[in-house]
Amino acid sequence: MKHICMYVQDTMADWEHGYLLHGVSLQGATPTPVCTMSFAADARDAVTTAGGMRIIPDETLAETDAEGIDAFVLIGGDTWLSENRHAALDLAEAVLAGGGIVAAICGATLGLASRGLLNNRGHTSNAPELLAAITAYRGNDLYEGTPATADRNVITAGSAGSLLWAKLILEELELYGKDVLDAWFDYFRTADPAHFTRMTRALEAE
Repeated sequence: MKHICMYVQDTMADWEHGYLLHGVSLQGATPTPVCTMSFAADARDAVTTAGGMRIIPDETLAETDAEGIDAFVLIGGDTWLSENRHAALDLAEAVLAGGGIVAAICGATLGLASRGLLNNRGHTSNAPELLAAITAYRGNDLYEGTPATADRNVITAGSAGSLLWAKLILEELELYGKDVLDAWFDYFRTADPAHFTRMTRALEAE
């Protein structure tokens, strides 16, 4: 059973994880779900997102076992360069060291850059100059001007790349076959109902 852990924090961008959560929820349409998901925070207190939604985490970072995480998901927010994010970035490094995936979007890519994790991997963010301002960042030549990209277990995206970012995460985890993911991506990319029918049929065939 694969496991995804999403880090939740005050100011996190509500709009950046919707496609991923929908993709994971498709497990309910398959005969045998192969993935679980949990939400971790610095404390057990509710966090408040940028849009004002309050989220009660399942566990704290201190209670989270890096070895039990197949993908650690980091959502954008306003505080990724503050000391408050150190524990989350420590866990991200531990997940990578154990062979897991770390997926960061928008402001969370700044956190990865601050740890040097983008210095030798293809990556993207909101704009290259945001990363260039970080002292530990040396990955300018590896910056890709794409909505999202994946390289050696690190999946990054800018704030406008959440759909492709979600697809890359689901692909890396191998939660669904190619037919399902292609139809799912095409449906949300185009809103063509023909792709929704493709997705439904592909899920039934999983």
